[in-house]
Amino acid sequence: MNSSLFIIFFVSFLLVGFATSYDLDHDDNEGGGGSSSSIQCTDDLPSLKFPFSTANFTCISIWLSKGFVLMYQHTNKNVWRFVLKASDNNGYISVGFSESGNMVESSAVAGWIPSNGNGIVKQYYLSGKKSSDCQPDTGSFDISKTTIVRQASTSKLYMAFQINSTTTPNTKLIYAVGSQPSSNDHMLPMHSSMSKSTVDFTTQSCLNCSPPPPSSSGHHQWHGIFGFFLAAIIWAATVSAKLNC
Repeated sequence: MNSSLFIIFFVSFLLVGFATSYDLDHDDNEGGGGSSSSIQCTDDLPSLKFPFSTANFTCISIWLSKGFVLMYQHTNKNVWRFVLKASDNNGYISVGFSESGNMVESSAVAGWIPSNGNGIVKQYYLSGKKSSDCQPDTGSFDISKTTIVRQASTSKLYMAFQINSTTTPNTKLIYAVGSQPSSNDHMLPMHSSMSKSTVDFTTQSCLNCSPPPPSSSGHHQWHGIFGFFLAAIIWAATVSAKLNC
């Protein structure tokens, strides 16, 4: 009888541990070698009143824990349109375009919404790691049609901007969040968190991006299987114990 109880406990422990490991592995991917492809764009985009049309945008989940989704469209040879979606952190959100993959010497676009509700979007050339090295209205891009809006119902920020360029923007992207810049000089504070990825704008794929969250149905299916096997083990052990009595 004692041996049967030990078997039940041991096998149950293994199954619970495996199920927990499965959930953790699928909970969040901060990059680290993963890849992601385009996902379905949110239906809310047309209602947010961007300075350009968001029809036929490509959307890629890039930084799951911060809610970052990169949306873009190449409209013609000279125009690239971007919308960066992120969780509202009451600070700035940014995306940088880097030739080397490093934050320093990259051109970044950052946006935030001050307490007065008037969103601000600025371009920065990141010449160093200090706030004084990140002067506003610098950078290598000709950007226009900038805006940042907050969707109160979902606590999401949407930062939109257009790059006018005859060449494809650098594909090594850097994302960051941090506290809001000072209203006096708009110099960009040191980020509190960052992530990197490489986006292929042609194939609509991304290296080191966070994949979309797994569907809840997948988790429920696994939990159902786990419960079935656990019940079968308990039943078998009970029968075995009765036969040995």
